[in-house]
Amino acid sequence: GVQTCALPICTTSTVATMPGYFPKLNFDPARDLTAVINIGQTPNVVAVHAAMPIRSMREMIEHARAKPGGMTVSSSGTGTSSHLCLELLKSMAKIDITHVPYKGGGPAVTDTVGGQVNGIFNTPMVVLPHVRTGRLRGLAVTSGKRSEIAPDLPPLGEAAGLPGYEVIVFYGLDRK
Repeated sequence: GVQTCALPICTTSTVATMPGYFPKLNFDPARDLTAVINIGQTPNVVAVHAAMPIRSMREMIEHARAKPGGMTVSSSGTGTSSHLCLELLKSMAKIDITHVPYKGGGPAVTDTVGGQVNGIFNTPMVVLPHVRTGRLRGLAVTSGKRSEIAPDLPPLGEAAGLPGYEVIVFYGLDRK
């Protein structure tokens, strides 16, 4: 007989949100995937283009309130953790920011660094190199407390005066 091997596949927290955004998926993550191990977790980082007159999360919220829909923020795509981080901020702060979805973190950060988009929510790996070079200004991390990966950035909930704001991205291996 033929033997099959169920190799682990890498997954992120986006797998958990997909059914809510894409109800006609050709698979059910809860039914068709078996968690093997949680590899790690990280917050997302919030940053703005260095030319923006925004130096804190409170200033970002004030800017969005002054110009409803006028501020643009990129994400790795609709339904990703970076998108949902933005949506949670919009909901909790009662602000209107225009979401600009990209096909991945690379294109999102490229346009943010290039000034085509005002800000970004994305993983530290995507955002922090540009914060360190000064092309982006880091404002916060989406975790409930400071992160070892970006200790100089405050938690968004604390920085924005939004108690309870917390989003963590997880990475794991699943078996199909």
